[in-house]
Amino acid sequence: MLLRISGWLCATRWRADRKCSLALSSSAMAKSKFEYVRGFETDDTCLRNCYIVVRLDGRNFHKFAEQHDFAKPNDDRALGLMTRSARSVMEALEDVVVAYGQSDEYSFVFKRSSNWFKRRASKLMTHVASQFSSSYVFYWRDFFGEQELLYPPGFDGRVVLYPSNQNLRDYLSWRQADCESLFLDKRVVRDSAAQLKNPDMSDALAPSAC
Repeated sequence: MLLRISGWLCATRWRADRKCSLALSSSAMAKSKFEYVRGFETDDTCLRNCYIVVRLDGRNFHKFAEQHDFAKPNDDRALGLMTRSARSVMEALEDVVVAYGQSDEYSFVFKRSSNWFKRRASKLMTHVASQFSSSYVFYWRDFFGEQELLYPPGFDGRVVLYPSNQNLRDYLSWRQADCESLFLDKRVVRDSAAQLKNPDMSDALAPSAC
């Protein structure tokens, strides 16, 4: 354990048979004169009767994909690892009823009646992000074998509330539309690169007339 005392960073060990003199019981802390600092905490309780959606996005994943030699336009290993990490989140949080992913993002939908972490947005977001990130690292070798993970990936998150079934359907439709648009963009880039390498392929890549 690390303690910062009067500007010095000190290390101390906790043992079952010895109590540190600096340790204070939770009850003593709660009744101390320092309790007022809790007033600085922000109430981020999510509204009742709303679907809670936590969406994660990979941080600077274009660079991450290049440095780890991801296949283009899609790498089955990377997609499989993302799905396995999402499964880990759903195993840890039973109130997640839907998980939808594409590219370097994943959305997790909590049921409307969920009371996990007292519906605190910060708790939900940080738990999902940490569970997903740690799972990504933990299961890396299951999908990439002996390929080295050069550095740990990062995922940012956000929490959005949707009050109705239609709102939630529209959200998932929006992410699906984004997925389709991204796929078409990647295909255009791939076909353009192939045409530059082999001009004779231009007729084969051209769209057929309706």
